[in-house]
Formats: sequence, structure tokens, C-alpha cells
Amino acid sequence: PAMLLDLKGAEARILFENLQRSAPDVQALLLPLEIPLRAEECLDAENWTHELKTIGVEARFLRGKALIIDALPLGIEEEDVQDFLQGFRTDRKIASMICRFCRSRKKSYTLEEAAKIDQMLRKCSDALYDPLGRKIRREIQEQQVLEWFTQ
Repeated sequence: PAMLLDLKGAEARILFENLQRSAPDVQALLLPLEIPLRAEECLDAENWTHELKTIGVEARFLRGKALIIDALPLGIEEEDVQDFLQGFRTDRKIASMICRFCRSRKKSYTLEEAAKIDQMLRKCSDALYDPLGRKIRREIQEQQVLEWFTQ
């Protein structure tokens, strides 16, 4: 039998477990990112920076103007920051926010990236399900694969 791996679900599981640790693994940014804030977002920015810190985002508030991000959790790329923060603003339930974020990314994977994700997934406490309980791994028979590609 062969194994199918939902790579986006696997990334969600890996990111979720990293963020659930008391000290998530983070990557410092070479240059800080400046995220402009609307006036209504500035009112609660101090609390927001504290909440972000609990999930591995090291940020500071530039009064009345912007959020400055100095470090991100592993698995969040700089180009994904806006989407990640938007997800965090609208859904503070980490499991659903992470799954939505990972599934919405327009990303293709190389074979090497897939192998690395599989390797990291095997270290997770639950390598079978994403944070919302959806199966990540599916066993399929060779005959099923042959039927898909010989019709």
C-alpha cells in the first residue's frame, strides 16, 4: 500500500504543536516588518502584542502607527505575515485559525519539502490528524492509483 499525505494539514499540525509549546520556536527577522494599523486597531495594539507573543510573534507597537514584528514562529514566512495576522485578528481559536491559514496559502511543494514535512510530522504528538481532527495520512492500494491514471 501507498501513503497519501495532506501536506497543508501536516503543516497545520506542525505549526499548531509549535505554537502550543510554552516557548514556541521562532525565527528572528533580519529586518523588522512594519505592519500599518488602522486607527481602531491602534486602540487595542498593546494587548494585541502581548497575545501575539504567546504564539511566538515578537512584536512591538509603534504608537498610533504600526506594529513592528521582530520574529515569527517557525513555519510562518515573511510573505505570509499579513494573512497570518488577519487570521489571528478574526479567529483567536488557534486550531481553526492555523488550519484556515495553512489551507489558504497558495503553495506548491517540492519532493524535498514534502519529505521534510513528513519527517517533522513524525515528531508531532499526533501525526495522524490536523488540529481540527481531519485525517492527514491516507493509506491507498496500488490498484487505486493505477485506476486513477489508466482510465
